[in-house]
Amino acid sequence: MKEIRILFSDAYEPLGEIVCEDGRFYSATLTQTGEERLGDDLAEWQEEGIPMLSDEFRQADGEARTTTTKIVRVKRTSHQFIAACTEWSVTHGYHVVSFMEDRMTAWEKILMLSLRPHERFAFALVASRLPNEAFESWLQKIDKAAERAERKMLRMAEGPQLAGAY
Repeated sequence: MKEIRILFSDAYEPLGEIVCEDGRFYSATLTQTGEERLGDDLAEWQEEGIPMLSDEFRQADGEARTTTTKIVRVKRTSHQFIAACTEWSVTHGYHVVSFMEDRMTAWEKILMLSLRPHERFAFALVASRLPNEAFESWLQKIDKAAERAERKMLRMAEGPQLAGAY
């Protein structure tokens, strides 16, 4: 099953989706803002891998243990790509919400709602963490909210209604 990392700016604006399968890079979709902020990084990840901190421990018999931290590049074909993506994103000040593929309909519905960025982020966070037994009920409520929002937008597009015909 695919796992999706939705990246948000520090102002909670959605920047894009990184899709992984078995931990390995599968695809990416960026918003216009995401392309401006992350496009070069994403291109670098695909060619060279994501930079990730790695600790190396050494200890010889009877000697003190030493730790060396270095930067390694995690290739997109590695099962560790998804973990490296999350680490890189958080280290660079982005917010990350993880969705399994079967829950992406929730994110698609959230995008249809007229919400402020921080509200959209909060809804995504809730949808990603709800227990399975509560998810379907929650999704139905989101559907109803999306339908109401769509009807409201249609009424607004029609313009003001006249009180009577002449």
